[in-house]
Amino acid sequence: MIECPRPFWPACVRLFGGALLVLLTPGLLAAQQAASDSPAPATSGSPSLAAPMNPALFEGLWQPGDQQGAAIPDYRSPECPGCPNRNWGRAVAATIGVNAIFTLTNLAFRPDERYEFQVTPRTWWDNLKYGFIFDDNNFRINQFGHPYQGGLYFSTGRSNGLNYWESSVLVALGSFTWECCGETNRASMNDYFSTTMGGMVMGEIQHRLATLVLDTTATEGRIAREVAAAVIDPVGGFFRIIHGEWGKVRENRPDRRPDVLSMSLQTGVLWRGAGGTLDEASAFPYVELDFGYGDLVRTPFRKPFDAFQSSFVVGGGKGVSELVVLGRVYGKSLSQSQAGAASFLITQGFAYLTNPAYDLGGQSVDVGIGTVKTLGRRTSLSFLAMGQVVPLAAISAEYVDINERTYDFGPAVGASFVAALRWYGDPVLRLFYHSSFINSVNGSDATHYVDMLQARAQFPIGRTFAAGGSFTVFTRNSKYPAAPAAFTRYPESRVFLSYRF
Repeated sequence: MIECPRPFWPACVRLFGGALLVLLTPGLLAAQQAASDSPAPATSGSPSLAAPMNPALFEGLWQPGDQQGAAIPDYRSPECPGCPNRNWGRAVAATIGVNAIFTLTNLAFRPDERYEFQVTPRTWWDNLKYGFIFDDNNFRINQFGHPYQGGLYFSTGRSNGLNYWESSVLVALGSFTWECCGETNRASMNDYFSTTMGGMVMGEIQHRLATLVLDTTATEGRIAREVAAAVIDPVGGFFRIIHGEWGKVRENRPDRRPDVLSMSLQTGVLWRGAGGTLDEASAFPYVELDFGYGDLVRTPFRKPFDAFQSSFVVGGGKGVSELVVLGRVYGKSLSQSQAGAASFLITQGFAYLTNPAYDLGGQSVDVGIGTVKTLGRRTSLSFLAMGQVVPLAAISAEYVDINERTYDFGPAVGASFVAALRWYGDPVLRLFYHSSFINSVNGSDATHYVDMLQARAQFPIGRTFAAGGSFTVFTRNSKYPAAPAAFTRYPESRVFLSYRF
């Protein structure tokens, strides 16, 4: 375990306390108001946010100009059919139960490390007394494993009738109780951030995808739908059995299906070079799944994640090499007409990028403006400009060798811009740029300047197929006060064939 360096303790404490306040306040306020709130009137606009880590995220950002989103009833309405009953007690108990299952599973299947999970009231008190540190786990565990665990906490709330912000309280609770009481290891500050913020994103995505797959009016193929939904959202599937809903035919919940859905599967080959060229680049096959739920600009905003975009990549030099999600948590229409639209956007993002060249990850909050201009019946031009804050980003660095860790932790700020020319709503030409500054607070003593520039072209082949390619340059300029500075450039080229469902 790596402790937060003493000179940084005031910043660490402020960072932790501020994040805790930001994450818990909306949920606590929502919990106080939920009993008396009535559905809010529908707004006229919808937002979208850029997760700057992966340009492909913007594939479905804007739909054709003649698509208008329909208002979706607030699921908290007592007349909402197909929605689970609200039960805070059951949700809290299930959150603690998830931790108990993780502890028992680790005791059973990790005999060489059982001492890390043989917790007692004494180990609980020690962790509470000595406070938080930064851990030394590898990138996959910290940036993917812990957010998935957080998604399970989040699902205990959603499966028991709680809304997005109320369920976020359970993620913070589950993460905190795991760090203090689920392991004998010192509580990890980076795990708390990634589990809580990443769990909110992952859990809501799992909840909405499972609800989409599960058609409660279906009679044929119902078991297959139930099983598929349970694989996507295990906690939700468990509570469907507990609630007696498994296989029960009833009306679907009103927000089951958004006004716009898009999904495309892309397969191809990428070349990633080092030293600034592709001269000796290795080729890696990859498969990418892009999914769009709602329209981030045009779908009227009703509640968090009623519009989101996600991109999932397998291959490219590693197993799961990319997972990028961008979900709208607030949006306000600035203008809306047949000629175009503009929206003010606030989103919550999740980024996990790992490949043989670099690791980059974090959970973000982004704010900006999105616009779309209709050029003709078939074409449109879209722009997105965003600012970004990442409370705790992770980035590979030269002078870090802490057990399994080869990357730094630090807060980040950044900005991104994307412009796209669209034909029937699909991007045929797109330019993307992102720049961010990461100040390391644990790992090496460094400041990192990260830039990503991508140009991409895609040409339709009929209504469902497309062929294309992209060229991306990722650069990192790292400055170390006590060591030589490092500048790395990684060019990447892709060719692909995609199929739109």
